[in-house]
Parts: sequence; C-alpha cells; structure tokens
Amino acid sequence: MPDQEPHVRVVPSTPPKDGGEIWPPAARRLTGLLALVALILLAWRGYGMSRWSLRPVPVTREEWISPIDLNQAQRADLRTIPGIGEKLADRIVKFREANGPYASLEELRHVSGVGPVMLTRLQAHLRVNPPRIVRGARPDTPEIQGPATVRKGTPASKIDLNRASAEQLRTLPGIGPALTTRILDARRERPFRSVDDLRRVKGVGAKTLEKLRPFLEVGAP
Repeated sequence: MPDQEPHVRVVPSTPPKDGGEIWPPAARRLTGLLALVALILLAWRGYGMSRWSLRPVPVTREEWISPIDLNQAQRADLRTIPGIGEKLADRIVKFREANGPYASLEELRHVSGVGPVMLTRLQAHLRVNPPRIVRGARPDTPEIQGPATVRKGTPASKIDLNRASAEQLRTLPGIGPALTTRILDARRERPFRSVDDLRRVKGVGAKTLEKLRPFLEVGAP
C-alpha cells in the first residue's frame, strides 16, 4: 500500500473588517507607552514655561544697594557696607568733620585702617557727588551746593594757640569746624600751657598733634 501524504488543512486568515493591518498586542502597548511619555514631556514643558513655575532669583546686597554718598553718610549708613565696622565708620566720619567734605574716594587712604585693598572694595559701595552749580547764577560767581572740592592749605606762619581765632584754627591741617569749637571751648576753660596740652581736646590724638606741631606755638594768655 503506497504511503499517503498527511493531509494538512490550511485555514485562510480572516482579513480585518476595516481593511487595515493587524497590530500585535506588544506593539500596541509600546505605542501607548510612547504616547504617554510624550504627553508627560509636553505637560512638563508647558508647566516650566508658565508663571507658576517661576522662582525668585536671589539677589545679593552688592547687586541692589546703590552707592552711598561719602559726604552724607552717617555712621549707621557706613556700617551697612561690608568691611566697615563701628570703629572704622567712626574714624571715617571724624576725618570728614575735622577736614571738611571728601573731595574724592582716594582721600579715604588718610583714614587709619583703609589700605589699597580696602579702598578697592569700598569703591563699589561709596561715591562722592560733584558740586552742583545752580542754573541762572552769574558765571563769575557760581553758587555751589554740595561738598566743596577745594582743600585748604597750611598757614604761612605759626599760630598762637592762646590767641588764634576760629578762622585761623581752621587753616590748620586736620582741623574742621567741630574740632575748632572744641579747641576754643578748652581754651576758655583753661589756657594752653604748651602745644602738647592740646591732647586734652577730644579728637586730638598723637598723630594729629604731630601733624599740627610745626604750625603751632603757645604764648602767654
């Protein structure tokens, strides 16, 4: 009996009703997952560009504080500047009271405790306003408002501490209106016996005294 070939039944595939291709379940799941990720990314980008996602940018004090006028600043104002403590602020103000308004920031170098490095740091926080000329004033006699920029010279001859007027005392280096008043008050209480006796006046230290010594003498009251 001859061998018979096995009968293989071929079942024709049923075409999709809509005429499209059949996607395997794994492909459908992957496509759905990719679509979900894309939606999440779009939503995140939209939130990042909205006003609710904006955060305030921290601003340091150096970025927003405007420079302080050196000739108008009080001790409390100067202490807000990095590097200036209570003692240095006091010396800066006392120098201004004794010598008149600062003509430039470089004059801070005359204040004890202000070196080149400190001066460079302070230049970002301080300013010296130039004098203002009032419009309408005569050109030959302008009215100056604000700090004066002309520094006083030194007296031509020695000044007698017991006879000097307020105007004469103010011609001395380092002597301003406030210190002049204290010197006159001290002289009224008790005449000066020597140049060294000037040390009893508040605001006259050893350095100031040595600066004044070449221009002073003490005569009989």
